[in-house]
Amino acid sequence: MEPETFQEFGCALLNFDVPAIMRLLQSLSADDVQFSLRALLSGALVGPNIDPTNILCAGDIADQHLRMPAQAIVLYDAALQHMDENRESIASDSDCAAASLNLIDLLRKQRDRAGWLNAVKRAARMPIKRPEQKIQIAYWLHQAGESGLAFKLYQQGMEAGASTVAIAMGVSEADLIQMGEELADLSQ
Repeated sequence: MEPETFQEFGCALLNFDVPAIMRLLQSLSADDVQFSLRALLSGALVGPNIDPTNILCAGDIADQHLRMPAQAIVLYDAALQHMDENRESIASDSDCAAASLNLIDLLRKQRDRAGWLNAVKRAARMPIKRPEQKIQIAYWLHQAGESGLAFKLYQQGMEAGASTVAIAMGVSEADLIQMGEELADLSQ
């Protein structure tokens, strides 16, 4: 890939230029995106002021609009890792949990066990805004063998009330309560 393309991609992410991001993602391999993000997040490509939330949004574009899971994985993973290592970079409008859940789903579909496990554990460390996200991440933590941590996160999510969480998740209260009972048994 040409250096100008890296620069253009970096500027598109910096300014969140959706048409340019869409056009460029269609011409970039996952390796190209990864290389570009390393330079971008280090400040070498367009300067130090990139908002990693823009990269998460580009991950949504790659995943949901362009159906490019490899590029979406790279975008989500790089932004979330950067945010995990640089907590001050997490903006108030960043939905780390939603991006983490998207990444976990993509990695599961790709059968990338190591990447999936890393994403699940990192999701538990990141800010989680909504109670149903806490329950969803608790489920994945349980699947990853982290039942104690899963139960703690489950309890935090259930503080909003079983009916509220059940409605938000589209599941029954009984299923949520059963999950909690299973986690409580396994966490002891």
